[in-house]
Amino acid sequence: MTPDGQKILGAVSGLPGLFVASGCNVGGLSTAPALGEALAELIVSGKSTIDVGVMSPDRFPLEVTAGAGLAAAARRQYAYQYWRAKPALVEA
Repeated sequence: MTPDGQKILGAVSGLPGLFVASGCNVGGLSTAPALGEALAELIVSGKSTIDVGVMSPDRFPLEVTAGAGLAAAARRQYAYQYWRAKPALVEA
């Protein structure tokens, strides 16, 4: 699971030539063909026919992707994956 429950697709900034297609969460078999095509377009031409900007690997702030923050966000997404609305976060 990704911290926001969405897919990760695109080039990783700061690491030229590294591309990521991940975070299919529980729908990998149904989304993999489209993600693979979009990723191939990105690698070959630098752009995709579909807007993949919302799936950028760089969309998460560092505090979300480091250590306990990442684990907590991923657990929350997994726990409420099939809920229509996730319960409000309770600050500890």
